[in-house]
This record gives sequence, C-alpha cells and structure tokens, in this order.
Amino acid sequence: MKFSRVVLSFLVIVVFCSKGFADEAVHKMVAKKVAAMPKIDGLVDPIWNNAAMLELEVKPVDPKLKEINQFYREGTETGVVKVQLKAVHDGKSICFLAKWPDSTKNDKHIRLLWEKNKDEYIVDESSSPEDRFAFAFGVTDNFCACMISGEDTIHDIWHWKAYRTNTLGFLDDKRHLVTTTETLRAAKIITLDGGTIWLKRPRDEGKPPYILTDPYEYQGDSIPKYTLQTPTNSAADVTGKGAWLDGEWTLEAIRKFDTGHHDDYTFVIGETVKMAISVFNNTVAQFHSVSGIIELELEE
Repeated sequence: MKFSRVVLSFLVIVVFCSKGFADEAVHKMVAKKVAAMPKIDGLVDPIWNNAAMLELEVKPVDPKLKEINQFYREGTETGVVKVQLKAVHDGKSICFLAKWPDSTKNDKHIRLLWEKNKDEYIVDESSSPEDRFAFAFGVTDNFCACMISGEDTIHDIWHWKAYRTNTLGFLDDKRHLVTTTETLRAAKIITLDGGTIWLKRPRDEGKPPYILTDPYEYQGDSIPKYTLQTPTNSAADVTGKGAWLDGEWTLEAIRKFDTGHHDDYTFVIGETVKMAISVFNNTVAQFHSVSGIIELELEE
C-alpha cells in the first residue's frame, strides 16, 4: 500500500541466525486434553493448573546484529527473556498460555504528526513500538526456529500485538514464505554467512485486524499510524487476549485444529507439531528474540 507522502522503504533486511540455534536442544511440550477450554481474557483460569509448563529462554537471533544494523538504538534489543508456556486442547481447538516478564507496559504504537509547513504527516519519532509475541508453526518439514534454514520453507504465524491486535481480541494470522529463489514482492534477506533468501509475509485471506492509516488531509495533530478493524474470514481464525500486571505479560491464544482454510496449519492428534515463539519488547522486528525448536504433542 502506498502511504501518502510518508516514506516507508525497507529494501534489504539483514538477519542473522547464530550457530547456537542449530546446536540448541529441542524443547518438548505436551498439550493437555481438557473437557472445557479456558476463558480467553489474559487471566489464568484453574483449567491451566494441570497443564505441564515449559520454561525456556528466547534469545537475540545474533548479538552482532546491533553492531551493523542501521535501525539499532541503545536499549532497543529485546535480549534474553524467560518465558513460561502451556497448552491445552479439547480435541477441536488448541489454546496456548504464555507468560513473560516485562518491566514496562507498551500497549501503544507508532503515531504520525502533522507537519504544518509541508502540509503532510510524518512519523512521530518520539512514539515507540508496542510489545509483541509470536507463535510460528512449521507447515513444511524443514522447520527452522529463526526462519533462516537455507531452504524453502513455510511457517504459519500467529502474531499478537499489544495495540494493533490485542485491542480487538485477535492475533495477526499470516504466513512466512522463505525461498532461496528471488520472488516478486519478497524482502531480500542477507544471512550471516553471506547467503541470500527471500521472505514474503502474506496475511491470511479476509480483512486484516489493522491497516495503514492513509491520511491525505489533516485529521488532527497526532494520529495513529495504523487503523484498527475487526478481521474477517481466515484472518479472524486466531483469537487471544494479553494482560499486563506487576511487570509481566500473560497471553492466551486459541484457534480451531482445522479452520478449513488453505492458509492455516492443521493440528492433528498423533502428529508432532514443530513450532517456536518470539518476543518483541517495545522494539522493531530486527531486535526481537526467538526460542529454539519446540516439539509439541497433543495428548490423546
């Protein structure tokens, strides 16, 4: 989408995948089968008490990233974060509970300021990104937690955003399509070893939970960069709610095993789910932290 007179150009993304991710042990996790699913409100219902907890760390994709990345500012990296993760299912839907520490609640997002002299909107440099959390599920067998496997791969992504999706109770449902072949409308990614891959991030079909604000005329001195809207069709498959309390985020996210949509991963009891998680602490995408591979089993 063309954003009226506000320049938004990211032609090359520099991404690292440190050797540590390849060497890290695979995490094992079981989704407990329950008779009734929890209420999705970011609070911990008693239903969660019997679900096994996986405690793991998310880490920067590579610490060297901040040394060369043009978007780095001191304090903008997420760093190492300890996450507690649980999952339950009722045979029809799966629900995740994630808890992670965060000393500040960032549930606002980037805004635009009216530049009177230029008669246009510019990005408000004093505004900052929201907190975020993402789940990635391997649609193809060659799953890599940090997306940089050097092979063609597809991830189903559920992306929770403290302002852009949490406000309406959804997650941003999309896919990551990674290929070693140059692809139209894909971002070029340079890896640590000098290789090149191409990344496309198509949203699921339907109306997404937010769109870029496109102001051609004055609408106020300060306005949100994004306009929220209720998603539809496949884009509305994943619902969730996050709540921040006493220096900690608690997130619940739920989706049907089989949505009937071609752009969604299908959960099947008896099949191992390869997945990963990531945390964005009030930062841009380049400085999020990711887990290693998680192998999830669905209790029968």
